[in-house]
Amino acid sequence: MKSIFIVLFLLLMSFVNQFQKSHKGSAENFHHFLVRFSFDETFQRSRIKFPLEKSELSDDYKKTVTVKVDSADWKPVSVIHKEQLYITDIRFSFEEQEEDSDERIFAYIGIENGIDIRYYFKRHKGLWWLVKIADFST
Repeated sequence: MKSIFIVLFLLLMSFVNQFQKSHKGSAENFHHFLVRFSFDETFQRSRIKFPLEKSELSDDYKKTVTVKVDSADWKPVSVIHKEQLYITDIRFSFEEQEEDSDERIFAYIGIENGIDIRYYFKRHKGLWWLVKIADFST
């Protein structure tokens, strides 16, 4: 009887391990998602966690104001532009490790022009979602 439980336990662990491997393999490619998100307004609206948190600087640039944007108030944005379609890879450390995570920040930070916009994405059940925007442009 004890051996049956051990075999069943090992089978269960094997199924869980196989599910985790197949789930990780089916995860959406972030770059492909980002291109479609930027150019397909219907797709974009379907991949935003509403109400969306949007932070920006106050009119006097002294504090951060955060609002919630509902689906009805959403205006499509072009996160990337056509001239940026050939971005190959961006590393977030000097070690150039390619550690996969379920979070990404896509940022526009200008040089001496005041642009600072950050788009926060999270992967949930293998799919990418926009969860927050922070616009600290001056």
